[in-house]
Amino acid sequence: MIVQTKGKLKLFRERVYQFFNHRRDASIELIDALSSNTAAKSVVELSLNPLHRRNYCSITRALGEFYPGLNLQGRQKQNHHLTELLTKSCIPSQKRTYHLIGLDCTPNPRVFSPTLKDRSFVYSPNSIAGNKPISIGHEYSLAVYMPEKSSKDAPPWVIPLSCERVASNQKSIMVGVEQIKNCISQPSLQNKLCLSVGDCAYSNPAFISEANKNQHQVHVTRARNNRIFYLSPEKKKKAQKKEADQNVTVKSLN
Repeated sequence: MIVQTKGKLKLFRERVYQFFNHRRDASIELIDALSSNTAAKSVVELSLNPLHRRNYCSITRALGEFYPGLNLQGRQKQNHHLTELLTKSCIPSQKRTYHLIGLDCTPNPRVFSPTLKDRSFVYSPNSIAGNKPISIGHEYSLAVYMPEKSSKDAPPWVIPLSCERVASNQKSIMVGVEQIKNCISQPSLQNKLCLSVGDCAYSNPAFISEANKNQHQVHVTRARNNRIFYLSPEKKKKAQKKEADQNVTVKSLN
């Protein structure tokens, strides 16, 4: 078991290494440092991780050259390639007849970064009563694969498939639609039905309309607490009339 796991990890690491077009060694060491991090709270502390054998400047250079000279379409293509790589590592379900994908947004407050590009107001929960749940910074949309639990006591964990920053002129739910579409189009996830889940933000008619266009996707979402559902009065009247006619018929027979 250990030998098989080690072999799969080695293969995945090699695929990730080949994914980077520039500064592969620096990038893979940064991933190793992030994966084993337990105490670092800043980039400087992260550079002191034993698995990161380079200096602090190599981190900024590796991040700065992740999209070397690529336009928006080039960046999206590279992100799709990374999603394809990650879906190949998803653990096949044994009992489920579907793939389970979670979708949500998370804020990255950058209150003290006034020169940060495209900084805007984002939703950020606040525990102090009366304060508005907002902050200033960036917002990121995440699509994750939720593996099937091997046992009831197994800890929950997820496999990140796609992470996209939501620009100030974009809607997070529409960014999520594109992420889901990209994920379920991968060959590794086309063998079963894909079930996507999200909170009440993804009960928006625009999101549901786009999700319905995906043939192999079923979307489950929580309704807002102020949402009102109406029954069709015409059908209700017909049902009541039918029931009344049946009662009259029974009485007549009696």
